[in-house]
Amino acid sequence: MNALKFGSRERIFLAASAALILLLIVGFIQVRSLEKLLRADADFYRKAVTLYDQGNFAAAAPIFSELLRRDPNSWILAAHYGRCLGETGRYKEASVYCSRALELNVFLVRNGYFLVPWGYYSYLEGDYEKARVLLEASLKTKLPDSLATTARRLVEDIQQKRSK
Repeated sequence: MNALKFGSRERIFLAASAALILLLIVGFIQVRSLEKLLRADADFYRKAVTLYDQGNFAAAAPIFSELLRRDPNSWILAAHYGRCLGETGRYKEASVYCSRALELNVFLVRNGYFLVPWGYYSYLEGDYEKARVLLEASLKTKLPDSLATTARRLVEDIQQKRSK
């Protein structure tokens, strides 16, 4: 019986092929694990958004906090978490996360739906100058009448406080 004889080139080729196959298998396993993790995060995110949309900010906050811990560079998570904090009376913390969201997405400066709540939390925190700046900026955006009215009334109230 003749044994297969491989030269050094063939051995190198076989070793490289085996290593490539092993890398593909490991990569496939890692991709599947990452896919499961991302699916779980997406489900977790949907749960938080559902609670948020229902106005259950206290229940949504810890979920957004955990998601933000996993992805600290997500402006949307920072904005949602900031809103949850503000709506539960934690105005100073809300301002920190709203600032972080703005750092991550400078276009939020043109988003009245973002600026009005942040201005409101700043107002409630007693930081009237920051509130005034945010609320006046929000009035330069397209807002529904009810939100624009809220922003205008807060700006007027701040001006009255400053004139006293």
